[in-house]
Amino acid sequence: MAVTHVDEVLAVGRHRNGVLRITIACTGVAAAHFSLCLHVKSRHLGDAYRYPTEMNQPFAPPDEIDGARVLRWAWSGNEPFGQVPGADSPDIFGLAIATYNDAQFYRFSCDRNWDCIQDGLYDSIDEAISQLPDQYRHVDAVWVSMSH
Repeated sequence: MAVTHVDEVLAVGRHRNGVLRITIACTGVAAAHFSLCLHVKSRHLGDAYRYPTEMNQPFAPPDEIDGARVLRWAWSGNEPFGQVPGADSPDIFGLAIATYNDAQFYRFSCDRNWDCIQDGLYDSIDEAISQLPDQYRHVDAVWVSMSH
């Protein structure tokens, strides 16, 4: 095992400050003993991310998604909220309400790594939550406020 730089995995989310060159396979018995696994994104080789092996546990988003400050979020657990319509659509496991300027609010629909797949613009947090499309209602969203 060789590490050229050190990446920090913080309780509040991802923080990258280097290149992590470690491959850890968490499957079968190993996954049962570790609550956190590192995997490499296939589209960003060498870019490590984390996710809990117990997907039903809430998995908090980073403080920012696509540069917008996250205000509220919901995690679906083992079953996704739904999918973005279209071929080859990823499952949506995370929903986040975020803002760039505190005047308008985005609802981000995210994959299991909090990568934004789709977004929508709203005038209020309540509007963003209440106008959740039917495709994301396979699991009830329980909204959590971020503590900044």
